[in-house]
Amino acid sequence: MEAKTPERKPTTTTKGSKSKGSKSETPEEEEEEEEEEDGDDGGMNSSPPSSSKPATLPFVEKYRPRRLDEMVSHTDVIQTLQRLIDRNCLPHLLFYGPSGTGKTSTILAISRQVNGEERWKQCTLHLNASDDRSIDVVRERIIPFAREPILTIATADTATDSTSSEPAAAPLHPMKFVILDEVDSMTTPALLSLRRVIEMYTQNVRFCLIANYATKIPEAIQSRCSRFRFGPLPMLDVHRHLQHIVDTESIRIEKKALEALAKLGGGDMR
Repeated sequence: MEAKTPERKPTTTTKGSKSKGSKSETPEEEEEEEEEEDGDDGGMNSSPPSSSKPATLPFVEKYRPRRLDEMVSHTDVIQTLQRLIDRNCLPHLLFYGPSGTGKTSTILAISRQVNGEERWKQCTLHLNASDDRSIDVVRERIIPFAREPILTIATADTATDSTSSEPAAAPLHPMKFVILDEVDSMTTPALLSLRRVIEMYTQNVRFCLIANYATKIPEAIQSRCSRFRFGPLPMLDVHRHLQHIVDTESIRIEKKALEALAKLGGGDMR
């Protein structure tokens, strides 16, 4: 009988390990093997990119006017407001009219213009009265904001330049703005409380009440504000502004489609 020779078990090698007697790898092969091991993590250990793409702003915010001279329409209203700012006699304001006609954009542009780019956010309290309609919003948010002192922030264009012989421009006088959107939906107790607050803080705060219908606001509050009506925007102005956006964004759109879009808006720029 022939003697059975024991079977030799095949030696298995794992990635990165060597069996006895195997041929040594060159440095180049070792580097390739290490690269394969580093890249085979399924993305679990990959580091995030150093910079992420910023979120895209909606056009309604991206192309919102920043100054009064950038407003699309309502020339008479804008000119009157500009004269009041130049004379430093801006009153409390009541803007009323349909949605999307520039009421909020106008008062935000005024705050930027009066307070400067560096501090306008600090000096502006913007509330939507349809969300906060009770008297609590007057007690807990408006009154503390009106009482809080304004910190002076030196802007780049008003700072003194030591190398220049010309005197620096006078700093802008800060003015707080309380903007109440859809104020006609506030409760009656809140409106009565708001009337007293308007009287108390007239020295350094200007209130801008925004509504669709002025008739829903009590006469006692209307009498303390200068009223400005914002009617629907003319279709020609809407079309011109839409064309500006299309050209800036390099959007391909047919002329008839752009005209239809301006017409369907019904004077609403949004």
